[in-house]
Amino acid sequence: QAVKNPFYMLAPDWALVPLVLLATAAAVIASQALISGAFSVTKQVIQLGFLPRLQVRHTSVYDKGQIYIPFVNWALFALIVLAVGLFRSSGNLAAAYGIAVTTDMLITTVLTFFVIRYAWKLPLMLCITATGVFFTVDVLFWASNLLKLLHGGWFPLVIAGVVFLLMVTWRDGRARLGAAMQESALELQAFLDALFLAPPTRVPGTAVFLTSKEALVPNALLHNLKHNKVLHAQNVFVTVRSHEVPWVAMDKRLEVRSLGHGCWSVIVHYGFKNDYDLPRALALLEGAGVALTLNPMATSYFVSRDIVVPTLGQGMALWREKLFAQMHRSASTAADSTSARACRRDSTSSLAASRAEAIAESLLTGQGIGRLRSREGCRFTCFSGRSRQFRIIVRRCPCDSRGVCHCLFKFRILINRTGYEVSDLNGCECCGCHCCGFLSNARYFV
Repeated sequence: QAVKNPFYMLAPDWALVPLVLLATAAAVIASQALISGAFSVTKQVIQLGFLPRLQVRHTSVYDKGQIYIPFVNWALFALIVLAVGLFRSSGNLAAAYGIAVTTDMLITTVLTFFVIRYAWKLPLMLCITATGVFFTVDVLFWASNLLKLLHGGWFPLVIAGVVFLLMVTWRDGRARLGAAMQESALELQAFLDALFLAPPTRVPGTAVFLTSKEALVPNALLHNLKHNKVLHAQNVFVTVRSHEVPWVAMDKRLEVRSLGHGCWSVIVHYGFKNDYDLPRALALLEGAGVALTLNPMATSYFVSRDIVVPTLGQGMALWREKLFAQMHRSASTAADSTSARACRRDSTSSLAASRAEAIAESLLTGQGIGRLRSREGCRFTCFSGRSRQFRIIVRRCPCDSRGVCHCLFKFRILINRTGYEVSDLNGCECCGCHCCGFLSNARYFV
């Protein structure tokens, strides 16, 4: 009995509870170290191009390495539940644990050799001598644990093999996809110069094209020209870059380069704690001396999405191409990144604001206001759940047909799925009338 539990049996009976508490605390600390290490390693693997992009949340403004990756967290949870279900006891898990630890020690020794030799530039014989001793010991431990391969030692090796297969498939697939895209890529400045030799029809408004490489033509522009056969009056080609600093100041947020013909190339810089609000960042263009007007009601965002189609007999094996295609579809593409979500929020707000303005205009036309003076009269004030709430500021009192009164008259439009509700916020600040009182607490269904 003592041999089966030497850690607890070597202590007196009164120390059993303290040892259990100590072991529990050690398990918690070790698990937290494992989770934090898994987050950091995953982020580095993504940056090296061996895994698709995942959602990374920075939890500290002081330490860039303090991160949380939801996918990795839940994947660890699923694997732990699987391990508990398969092995059922810590004794049965010992073989898997031994192979996992000794394999990790062996890999660490090999990586140490490359660091001290190629990064620190130490002499070759010194590197071989320093790591050779540890390598010999690690190999002996690892080989002895292979005897337990059929008794649970296969579990960590299977997990490692699957992860390695995913990493290599993603690397090779991205390399082949990048080569294929590079062959058909067009240089942006040369394309625009050639395009405006026989310019297409220009339509009012602004088009914002998100692209990962600022010097190349985004596919969304080519498809827009092919299918719609028009080009917006203003075109902005935006590249978003993230930096390993908490914040990027507003005066360093943008890099702007004019391409001529009403086109601009813009690089937007964000820190890992900055809010990825692309419309707000692009609004800085007007204050930077750029002859560009960004009206939310007339701005469209275009995001390209690549589709991978596996083909037989080219590149990787067909099953690997199918695996890469599935990984590519599941990856966090530009359309799902935070910058693009900001675009979608802005587009949604613009559509809802346009609807609110139309409602206000139709309601107030018969009360002497006529058309709203400008689209700036409709301001997006809050977004919560299924409802969109707007505050319309009218620059003329409805009861004053002469238009002498120029004070503010405010009411609120609340839009939801069933209709909209209009509420009076205050009367005319000049004469105190409530001539639009008929709007208060009225509900309209559409």
